[in-house]
Amino acid sequence: MGTSNQVLGTGHPWFGTPFVNLAVSEIKVEDCCSHTSPDFSPAFACFAGSTGSTGPPTPSGSNQTCAQGLQHTPEQWAAFVRNAYPGYTGKRPRMQVIHGLADTLVRPQCGYEQLKQWSAVLGLTNTNNVTGSSVPEGSQYTQINYGDGSQLVGYFGQGVGHFALPNEPVMLKFFGLL
Repeated sequence: MGTSNQVLGTGHPWFGTPFVNLAVSEIKVEDCCSHTSPDFSPAFACFAGSTGSTGPPTPSGSNQTCAQGLQHTPEQWAAFVRNAYPGYTGKRPRMQVIHGLADTLVRPQCGYEQLKQWSAVLGLTNTNNVTGSSVPEGSQYTQINYGDGSQLVGYFGQGVGHFALPNEPVMLKFFGLL
């Protein structure tokens, strides 16, 4: 909860409901907030991220054990989330995952593992993939929908490197703010 308080601040009524958009090493904040305080925010957008429970970033950059694409089953990844807040039965946050397929620092497999993790946490399956001009992130992306796409969706961009630039309208629509 300490990290949640740092993100939110304390005693400020103007914060309202936080929606979290984090990239790269800040994803570890997302991990903390979405795992240990699942009611902290109704939705997260993660850019060049990874699953939770892979360890902290190192002083010189990302945690390379994780960044190279550490793999587990969806159920194993989900157990990390559930064990971060044992006994929690409330609603889990929605998750949007955006990752570049040309990312050589945090491998694309990390984003796929994050989708595996949250599909198990949310009880969703991959229903369809969309490519081409109908993808709201842009035609270089493949949109990976779980369920109806309102709880979990991934965007993986061809030719996109370590930091996928945010597409604010897509993110705000996912947050339910547009």
